[in-house]
Amino acid sequence: MITQVEAFSFSCCDKLMFIQLRDNLITNARYNATDGLVELQTLHLSNNVFESFPFPTEIESTLFVKSLYLASNNILKLNVAVPTKFPTCSHLDLSSNYLSALDDYGLHGFLHLETLRAPKNNISFVGKSLFGDEPHGLQALVLHENDIREIPSMLLTRLPNLTTLSLAKNNVSNIHKFALEHNSYLKYINLDENNIHTCSPLALVGLDNLDTLRISFNKLSFLPIDFFQVNHDFGLYLRGNNWGCDCSM
Repeated sequence: MITQVEAFSFSCCDKLMFIQLRDNLITNARYNATDGLVELQTLHLSNNVFESFPFPTEIESTLFVKSLYLASNNILKLNVAVPTKFPTCSHLDLSSNYLSALDDYGLHGFLHLETLRAPKNNISFVGKSLFGDEPHGLQALVLHENDIREIPSMLLTRLPNLTTLSLAKNNVSNIHKFALEHNSYLKYINLDENNIHTCSPLALVGLDNLDTLRISFNKLSFLPIDFFQVNHDFGLYLRGNNWGCDCSM
């Protein structure tokens, strides 16, 4: 079993595009382990024993990779003080770890991230400045099966290009007015299996491109008429709620 990834581990293979290191006992990977790999597309480190991310370092570091997989490790927190940049990374998978928060500046080094996956953690807090203080181009935010209690609207104000939002199987209790007003490109929203019992009449304001909204298996008993005042058709999934009527939805 591999336990460390040392500096310049792959320097003799500068054309490598895919590195598969899953299912080992790796606790640390040095950033310069991939130095010289100008064509690296995917680094797979799932099913190891990392406890923090980004990996600890005392100097400013840069890791060039497009897809980084860290699912099923022991990651407890994001190292917000680590001066590390991932300028080419577009896909980050932190699924099935032990994160309790996505803290402010925790992913500020991911300047061009398009997809963040962190389902099946213990996340209850999502910081407004997760990616820093400026608007970020993230397109997909996947956070199902956590302990999030409200839609992270403060963060979403800084994600104007978001098209996919999955918060299924959390503990969201309502959809506030203007909760998503800054996310006009959102097409898919999944809020299935939460504890939603109220939706503001102004909850969908700003969602000009909404294609699918899932609110099945919640605690809704009615929806306000104005909730449907969206200027285009979209798919609405509502089964498994507590509707106060004789119909079956």
